[in-house]
Amino acid sequence: MKPTTPALQPRSRLTIACRDREDLLTLRWDLDFLQSLWRSLPLEEGRTGEALRWLSGEGSSFGIEKIFVEPHLAQRLGVEAESIRFQGCRAARHDDHIHMQVGK
Repeated sequence: MKPTTPALQPRSRLTIACRDREDLLTLRWDLDFLQSLWRSLPLEEGRTGEALRWLSGEGSSFGIEKIFVEPHLAQRLGVEAESIRFQGCRAARHDDHIHMQVGK
């Protein structure tokens, strides 16, 4: 599977979540035939890492409970926090966007 932006590919096959799973009920598709519709943009590691650090730190005071991003990106950006989670093998990949769960 490849994300929409080649720069977001895991740097090692060892870091690809769910690569050995063959679930039929999965949303982890590539949609290769659609990829040419979007520009390929490089990952801005500094800005994205800072965004994740803010969301997982100060963001909690604004109700951010969980942040969903691919494990290889959190590792690559050097961000660790209890609120940073893997969305699971049956959800859409989160290596070209970030989802957040906000509470009350």
